[in-house]
Amino acid sequence: MNITATPDTVIIEPLEDKATIVTGDQDKGRILRGKVLSIGLSLPTPSGATITPNFKRGSIVYFLSYEGGYDVRKIEGKEVYFVKLQDMRGVES
Repeated sequence: MNITATPDTVIIEPLEDKATIVTGDQDKGRILRGKVLSIGLSLPTPSGATITPNFKRGSIVYFLSYEGGYDVRKIEGKEVYFVKLQDMRGVES
């Protein structure tokens, strides 16, 4: 799959294990697990600095899932999620 994320976006292939972590506040969603396909550049902070994510393509990550929080599309027969960098919650090491 040849796809590039736009700034402030991570493209993730969800993992089939359906493992989720429910957050303390049900209204804020749950945390899903997936594999990073592409990472867009961070948007500049008010001071002009760019924050570099601590994960790379192929990393297994955890991200916040809530209604309207990300877009889901099928590309080349695979479901992928377009997630904002601010919704990333963790990286498996």
